[in-house]
Amino acid sequence: TALAKHGLSGTNSAKSSGTGTSVNSGSVAFLKQYNTAMSNLLSSANALMAANGTGVMSDLSVSSSDTDVADASINYRPREAKTFAVDVQQLAQAQQNNSAGVTGGQSATDDMDFKIESAQGRVINVNVSALYDDGTAKTNRQMLREAAAQINEAGGNVRAKVIEEDGKVSLQVSGKETGQHNSFSVTGELGAAKGLDQETMSAQNAEYTVTENGRTTSHASDTNSIGLDLGRINVQLKDTGSVNISTAPDEKKIVSAVEDLVKSYNSAIELLSANSGRGSGVERQLRNMLMGIAPERSLDLIGITTNKDGTLKVNTETLAEQLK
Repeated sequence: TALAKHGLSGTNSAKSSGTGTSVNSGSVAFLKQYNTAMSNLLSSANALMAANGTGVMSDLSVSSSDTDVADASINYRPREAKTFAVDVQQLAQAQQNNSAGVTGGQSATDDMDFKIESAQGRVINVNVSALYDDGTAKTNRQMLREAAAQINEAGGNVRAKVIEEDGKVSLQVSGKETGQHNSFSVTGELGAAKGLDQETMSAQNAEYTVTENGRTTSHASDTNSIGLDLGRINVQLKDTGSVNISTAPDEKKIVSAVEDLVKSYNSAIELLSANSGRGSGVERQLRNMLMGIAPERSLDLIGITTNKDGTLKVNTETLAEQLK
């Protein structure tokens, strides 16, 4: 309506139904383009508004200051940006027992009759005769292989394997899961697996502290996978040491959103500039948009510069560095 009150250019016009008003078809096309351009600009701007709960400023990602100590990922969306200082004193580990090395090809002299009992009370019985059915002696290698097979077929909380090096063989039994809760004991007649009742590596829990808002709490976990921020953040502990786990807006998404905003802004400026002759309303909006941006120095600090025609250009490298 406002455009119709000004001298609209063009020769093609269509009379609207029920009125005597002639509307220039070129102006109708411009209005459609105008609506699209302004809607896109508004949408691009809203994506960067801090108050927009679905915008990029609220779409938080998580990062670790030292991935050698811990990796972090999001289980479900954090509510706010924050930093957790995590100090890892001890990693969780599984128990491991190794027998003494014996000559693999040597004939076994004793039967094996022992049990492996988990901390929960589950028992795996291992029984291996030193003789075959025909009375010939088995080798130490065969004895340990049969023992490992019985352990693995039992499906308990441990696994076994035979280790062979320089003609010596030994039996290794390891917990399938970390933590003191998953420890085990070995008792009985060990035969060729002598020494298997001694722990090579003890089961232990992860021990760490978390500092948030100046308050430090101590924790223990039977695994190296821990939760922060009421489980919203998953952290995988990898080594002892100190690390900061932070949630913040995703820099890449912010850069992309700024690029979209600049693109939408430029499209609006170009459309208004090309149609400035359509009336004072178009000219006024173009003038207001060109004057309404933040000071050039402020824009330049984050990598946005103004071209001679009033459009903008963004240096994504500068923007990304300033976001950091």
